[in-house]
Amino acid sequence: ANWIVTGTNASDGIGQFMMTLDTNRDGYMDLAMSAWGYASNKGALYIFRNTGNGLGTGLISASTASLRIDGENAGDKFSAGIAR
Repeated sequence: ANWIVTGTNASDGIGQFMMTLDTNRDGYMDLAMSAWGYASNKGALYIFRNTGNGLGTGLISASTASLRIDGENAGDKFSAGIAR
C-alpha cells in the first residue's frame, strides 16, 4: 500500500467507507474517509484535501486530515453510510 491511515483508536473503523470528491472546487479530487466508530460510535468524517500533488504516501494519521466532522451523539455512527 502507498497510503496507510491510522485512526484515533483501533475501534474507529476508519477507512471502511471512502469516496473521492472535489470538496472545495479546486479541480482536484479529495478523499472523504469514514470513522463510524469514533468516540463511542458517534462517528466522524475525515476529509483529506488534494493540493495538486496527490495525497502523499506512507503512514498518515487521521489527525492530519484537512477537516474532521464529528457525529453528535454516542451510537449515531455518523459517516457509516458514505459511498453506499
